[in-house]
Amino acid sequence: MIGKTLCRWVLCALLLFLFHECVAQKLIDLQRQKKQTLERISTTSQLIEEGSKSQAQNTRKLDLLTAQIETRNDLIKNINQQIELYNQEISQRVRSITQHEQELDTLLTQYAQFVRRTQFLQGRHEVLLQILASKNLSQMYRRIRFYREYLQYQHSQHETILALNQKLHNERDSLFDAQKRLVALRNEEYSSRNQLLSEKNLYNQELQRLLQKEKELKNTLLEDQKKVRELNLAINKLLEEEAEQNRKAKHDAQYKKLGKNFASNKGKLPWPILTGSIIRGYGQQESKLLKGIKTTSEGVDIAAKKNSVVRSVFNGKVTKVARIPGGNDVVIIRHGEFLTLYSNLVNLVVNTGDEVKAGQTLGTVYTEKNAAQGTLHFEIWQEFRSLNPKVWLHP
Repeated sequence: MIGKTLCRWVLCALLLFLFHECVAQKLIDLQRQKKQTLERISTTSQLIEEGSKSQAQNTRKLDLLTAQIETRNDLIKNINQQIELYNQEISQRVRSITQHEQELDTLLTQYAQFVRRTQFLQGRHEVLLQILASKNLSQMYRRIRFYREYLQYQHSQHETILALNQKLHNERDSLFDAQKRLVALRNEEYSSRNQLLSEKNLYNQELQRLLQKEKELKNTLLEDQKKVRELNLAINKLLEEEAEQNRKAKHDAQYKKLGKNFASNKGKLPWPILTGSIIRGYGQQESKLLKGIKTTSEGVDIAAKKNSVVRSVFNGKVTKVARIPGGNDVVIIRHGEFLTLYSNLVNLVVNTGDEVKAGQTLGTVYTEKNAAQGTLHFEIWQEFRSLNPKVWLHP
């Protein structure tokens, strides 16, 4: 019976171990994602603070606040996912502890019954008399063997009970730790929601401030709209040139493999800037201030600190380096059938034809004179089809 109980315990322990390993890996991924999200929140907060000093009549601060609210929501979602995992872990540990406590009670009861039934073997003097009272050598051998097996069985029972007791102690400690982390996460989630509310209030205040200057802003917004269209045309021309160049090139198995590897990393690509915030999203964007003013972008604009380093998001080959009006230096990197495009760069350290690795420096973000921050324009293409970079980058 003890052996069956021990086997059942080992099986339960193995299943519990596999469950906790799976949960632990998910928590590690979420905590890594949370760290990156907090870094983006910190960077955006600094950019917002710098924007508050100037109070310029533009929408950059409003865009940064929008990005901050979105990132804060990502953080709250991350925390809630961790809370859910800890709730699952705690429920599993409580069930496991309850089951193991019942099994330990059963073991202790069986052990007590066993001791009562074999009280005649408890004293060495009585055991010796039993052995010496044997009628013949065969009986003496059987009694000695029985006593030896009894001692082994008693020792095995005792060790099993001690082991189960220690495991229960460890489980209770782990449960207590998980409960503490859960409480800490709930407090953090509450604090994050308060910060989100504060940021929404700041957004509304900035929106109202800009709406009072609607006439002055209209010309600026229309000019921005024009610049975005011109930038899109210039980038499309570069992409067409690169596509023509790619059609003439010979492709080997490595080309297909690189594209396949790129595709398998959807949602896992590192950001081209270590800490930044997306202030203009992919696709059609409508002005928050003026109805009817829309811009369409094939990529995203990422606000970053002055002179932020821009890095390649994946292994590939630089197939195009050019300078375009309003976009400064542009770098196009091919990853098999996929392309990544980095615009508004200066101080380039790569040239056409260079093989680059993920994380390798390409240049720095252009920053206007006397400005404290710049903007990187980033696009991802699959041949002639643009893709939303946000769903490809690691959250």
